[in-house]
Amino acid sequence: MPVRYLLRRDAPRSTAPLQLDQDQERVAAHAGGPLLVLAGPGTGKTATLVEAVARRVEAGAAPDSLLLLTFSRRAAGELRERLALRLAGRGTAPAAWTFHSFCLALLTEERARSAPGDPRPRLLSGPDQEAVIRELLRGDLADGRAWPPPLGAVLDTRGLADEVRALVARAQLLGLSPAEFADVAGDRADWQAVARFYEQYLVNLESQSLLDYAELVARAASTAHRPDVRERLRARFAAVWVDEYQDTDPAQESLLRALAGNGRDVTVVGDPDQAIYAFRGASVAGISRFPDAFRTVSGAPAPVAALRTCRRAGPELVAASRLVAARLPAGHGGAHRDLVPAGQSGSLQVVTLPTEAAEAEWIADRLRRAHLDDGMDWSRMAVLVRSGVASIPLLRRVFGSMGVPVEVARDEIPLSAEPALTPLLSVLRCVADPSQLTVERVRELLLSPLIGADPAELRRLGRTLRALARQRDPVLPPPGSAQLLHDAVIAPAVLADAPPGDSAATLRLVSLLEGARRVLDAGGTPADVLWFVWDSSLWRHRLLELSGGLSRDARAADRDLDAVVALFDAVERTQQQRVGIGVRALLETIAAQQIPAGSQDEAGLTRPGVRLLTAHRSKGLEWDLVVVAHVQEGAWPDLRARGSLLDPEELGPQGAQPPADLRAVLADERRLFYVGCTRARRELVVTAVAGVDEDAERPSRFLDELGVRPVAVTGRVSRPRTLAGLVAALRCEAVDP
Repeated sequence: MPVRYLLRRDAPRSTAPLQLDQDQERVAAHAGGPLLVLAGPGTGKTATLVEAVARRVEAGAAPDSLLLLTFSRRAAGELRERLALRLAGRGTAPAAWTFHSFCLALLTEERARSAPGDPRPRLLSGPDQEAVIRELLRGDLADGRAWPPPLGAVLDTRGLADEVRALVARAQLLGLSPAEFADVAGDRADWQAVARFYEQYLVNLESQSLLDYAELVARAASTAHRPDVRERLRARFAAVWVDEYQDTDPAQESLLRALAGNGRDVTVVGDPDQAIYAFRGASVAGISRFPDAFRTVSGAPAPVAALRTCRRAGPELVAASRLVAARLPAGHGGAHRDLVPAGQSGSLQVVTLPTEAAEAEWIADRLRRAHLDDGMDWSRMAVLVRSGVASIPLLRRVFGSMGVPVEVARDEIPLSAEPALTPLLSVLRCVADPSQLTVERVRELLLSPLIGADPAELRRLGRTLRALARQRDPVLPPPGSAQLLHDAVIAPAVLADAPPGDSAATLRLVSLLEGARRVLDAGGTPADVLWFVWDSSLWRHRLLELSGGLSRDARAADRDLDAVVALFDAVERTQQQRVGIGVRALLETIAAQQIPAGSQDEAGLTRPGVRLLTAHRSKGLEWDLVVVAHVQEGAWPDLRARGSLLDPEELGPQGAQPPADLRAVLADERRLFYVGCTRARRELVVTAVAGVDEDAERPSRFLDELGVRPVAVTGRVSRPRTLAGLVAALRCEAVDP
């Protein structure tokens, strides 16, 4: 596997060992055999891991014989950086890998060993995977392959593709081959049909040297258990450390057994109270069974240690988080919950507001007060939500209007939900399929920033086109203006008789569509077509002129440019993964991206500001001021039935198993709330909407678990603490008699 290096500008020169407490010292000094470390929020688990690994290197261990595994590129990068600083001057630091990057490197190495001429495996993203599955399902439909009712009637739908993808991924993480899946499917005809499809799907990916993320780990685990490979891996790695072990799935646990089973030197760190990725197949049961699954050489269960000193938060915040944690199922006696606060004192505030808009305005005002009155930098604040798709667009819009700079990862919101990308995607859709150029879409494109038509201009052109239509046929009444505009885009010769000032925008749209079709007909890729549309538009120049400033328009331009860059990145990545993909398939892939933040990586952050992100994405991060927003009953906790058409969550290693009961679902939701509330160093604010109508939103039950009485704010923010708000207030004073 390749050696990884870290380049850092102006790195600190200090290499002094970290000061550890008694619990951390026990972990850092551990050598030989398995160890489970339970570490609550803010207890310094990353520092402990770094010191444990550094001491091995200082004791003479070769850096490349030490393996660190974690679950996100951000976390792996942080481990590599801290190890490089800690071991400065001692040569190469041990590598820190994500599970997926390690698995890809392992498979690439083994393929080079066994089949040197074969291409390197490439990873398939989630949206691309769903697009591949849809193509295969359409092939089944075209070939007349039988699917049991009612599946056969919905074979060409995105919903079924998503269901099949989830069930296939479940079989992969359980380590089931298509034949084994068919064996455990029993008499469920729908599962048997998916098992047959599963085999076809794997053959299709193999022919293109593609792997989805679930198959990547499953295949790496299977490869690692081959006696020759297992012997090589264990000879190479003398010790293994795993961070965030509560997020492992069965396939990752199987891989770790191949690497460090049979009493070998393996230390895993995690917190069962922060197991929040069940929807991705992770199981909190993995950390619970670690002592029995990874026994010592003598056959005894692996020892368990706990880190108990919380350095992140003070007594007030720790006490509130203990109240929430006490309602979670205890694991290993709950020793990791007895936290001793070592941080500075903090504050907790729970607020309810009458509407969602009022809530967003109040949060923005609270952030501005922290920045202006307390001198807190924007980057030291964060707002966490349960659902990015449901909450982030409104918050981002209100924050922008109230002068709060926002930092949002590009993939926090699906590309298909970005308003700025709607005209670009609409043009691509019309170029790929002219029937998509409907009357409504023509008007939307004309008024979009891509073309920039003025509504008055379109009204004048509509009247002109109606007059021309009467001249051509005085008997029949002319169609409506919207229809005539559509017809003019299809057959632009009629625009020759219209005043140039009124027809300029429509002619720009005609030129844009015709040029994009020429690029496509000449064999251009989707990226070529997209670049032509973007490069030919007036919108590009307007955004570039506006961006970079501090005004509201400048911030909006920056946000739109970020979205466009993200779209180009997604198109380029998709073309690399699926060579020869067409525009239609690309649009389906983008439309299929319904779940943002599909990975736990910090991807494409915009300019520094208040972090706006989901609670899932916040794990492992911390800020001075954290707002956990829109904590509503019915949404957080989300207790809707998890069952679906194919019931992927009911597939177990031995066949069908009972679905998760309401108590288990509530525990998952409470863990997510717990993670959000433990990100704050100094101040935690939890907000919810408490409507006055009978059917209005209600605050979540979780608010009562914090031990603080909610404060009801009934009004709106009287005056935004912005320059525009000040000017408005002064004008009101100036005209007051």
